[in-house]
Parts: sequence; structure tokens; C-alpha cells
Amino acid sequence: MFECTAFIPHFNAKCFVRVSSTTGHVFNIDFIKGYNDWNIDPVKLFESGNTVKEECDKRAKMASHLDGVAKGMDTLILMLDCDPEGENICFEVMECVKHQMKLPLKN
Repeated sequence: MFECTAFIPHFNAKCFVRVSSTTGHVFNIDFIKGYNDWNIDPVKLFESGNTVKEECDKRAKMASHLDGVAKGMDTLILMLDCDPEGENICFEVMECVKHQMKLPLKN
């Protein structure tokens, strides 16, 4: 994590800036045991709603790290790859930090 004070033209002000990064996805979403099988009828997968979401690398504690980085901040600026994966990672990051932000996040 890096911290500094910098002039941000968008806000026309000097701002306290905190910069961090992720190591790819924060979460994995998969079907629960019993549905995580190539022999399952795909229609049942979409009807089941039986998914589980887990942190990608529990040892990295990325969700906790992002939570701490966001504490007390009022603006979130995300800079990730401009593709569907990058967009998905943005929403994962927003999920981790939104409850720590001073102001409500706008999607």
C-alpha cells in the first residue's frame, strides 16, 4: 500500500491518496458439491442457484486487506483491465470496501 497527498484535477483539490492493488480476482464462485460435475445437465445448473463464493487465496487475505485500505476513505477510483474480467474484479473490490467508505458508492 502507498499513501501520499496529491492534487487531483477531477476534484480540483489536494487529496489524501491511498493506493493498493489486487492479485487478480478476490473471489471464486462455483457450484456446490454435487453440481460441480461435467455430467450434470447444464439446465439444472442454471435452475439450481446452488453456488458458493469463497476468497480466491485465503492466505493472501485480500478481502481483509482491501477492507483496511478503504477505511475512512470517501472516494474509490478503480483502474483495472478494460475487459469483462477487469469489470468483474472491480465489482469484487467494491463489495469488499463499500461498508468502509465514508460516502455511499455509486455504481
